Amino acid sequence: MTSQPIRSASTINIGTAREFIGNDFQQELWRALETHDWISASAPTSAGKSYVLERWIEDVISTKTTSTTFFLVPTRALISQVEADLRKIVGESKPDINISSLPLSFNDSKPHNIYIYTQERFHLYMLRHSSREPADLIVIDEAQQIGASQRGILLQQVLELAQTRFAEAKFLFASPSTDNPQSLLQFAPKGKRVCAITGIKPTVNQNLIWVEQVKGKPTKWDLSLLSENRRAALGQISLRDRPSVTQKLPFLAYELGRAGGNVIYVNRASDAETVAEILCQFIKNEIADPELSALSELCEKAVHPKFKLRRFVKKGVAFHYGNIPQLIRTEVERLFSSGKINFLVCTSTLIEGVNLSCRSVFMRNPKRGQSELMKPEDFWNLAGRAGRWGKEFQGNIFCIDPLRASDWVDGRAPRSKRRQSIRLATQDNVQILSHFQD
Repeated sequence: MTSQPIRSASTINIGTAREFIGNDFQQELWRALETHDWISASAPTSAGKSYVLERWIEDVISTKTTSTTFFLVPTRALISQVEADLRKIVGESKPDINISSLPLSFNDSKPHNIYIYTQERFHLYMLRHSSREPADLIVIDEAQQIGASQRGILLQQVLELAQTRFAEAKFLFASPSTDNPQSLLQFAPKGKRVCAITGIKPTVNQNLIWVEQVKGKPTKWDLSLLSENRRAALGQISLRDRPSVTQKLPFLAYELGRAGGNVIYVNRASDAETVAEILCQFIKNEIADPELSALSELCEKAVHPKFKLRRFVKKGVAFHYGNIPQLIRTEVERLFSSGKINFLVCTSTLIEGVNLSCRSVFMRNPKRGQSELMKPEDFWNLAGRAGRWGKEFQGNIFCIDPLRASDWVDGRAPRSKRRQSIRLATQDNVQILSHFQD
């Protein structure tokens, strides 16, 4: 009898016949959207920020006669996913809603317009589109990217232009696990109601696990659970064969991830294909599934009969990197989310490009690009895919060779989560300029 009050207190009414149960962070974010003009919200990747944003946009459309929403994301890959998610929520074929990702398509304007842009496309929109029509909501997703060199400078420029151009719009900044989300509110015009929200409570159970080779026994590997900087032995696994350096990641991912839902992070597109091929060697039989067969056929027709992905997907294995045709990449993501692809080998497109949930993330010597070791903030952004609110309530992050000093930015794999600080790219450039002037 006590469950009903708890449910009612946690229920968020989205202004339609539907409602959803939100965690503490989602409820706080929803209330802030109702009462404030500029909101900066920071929480772990798994907290459910995107879900609330999508539901708020649905609420705007359902309660207003006309509306305009701008949704800014850092990469073109994320444009496609946000667009697909919003189409599912607001309807594929409603005649009064326009969802567009092309900044020069001005003739498609309808009562409700949702524009999904990178900062470059939004900048182009504001330069080319002379109309002074108002905006209801401007979302800046992955807002911590305002500190990223040249693109961060452009994002700040776009933000300053937008707050002048769309003075009445509600602004929402979303960032993962930052300790100073309030720093993004400095751009708010005087008199605006501002609010910074930091979600700290874990919404899913994420297990950080170190996987280390037993000294002198290359087929034996120890597993340890890291919790509050303490290590606890979990046990030991045995591999069938002694792995080479290249084989460590796929051998261990296969042994530990047979239940499916595995994301394997690699540094280069060529590594993704190599690891996927090794995984396929463990799987003897193809999966009899019409959707996997259809994807295989699409790979053959859209790319080449010898495109490796054509063979791999039939065994529930796929790779994912930036140069894959968008249509194929989207289908890979969909089939992975539905559980038909069990192993997905990804490059850094996953850090900023795709919101995929999974059961387990595997990493060894992770880099951002081909040479720079992955920073802790990128590590935790990627690790946040393991278990996500409303999809997977528990996840595992496997760090292979965690004490190999040359493989990790701090000389070893992360032991506990830590939040990053948002820093404007223009601040760094001013400091560099001052150094040269001195």
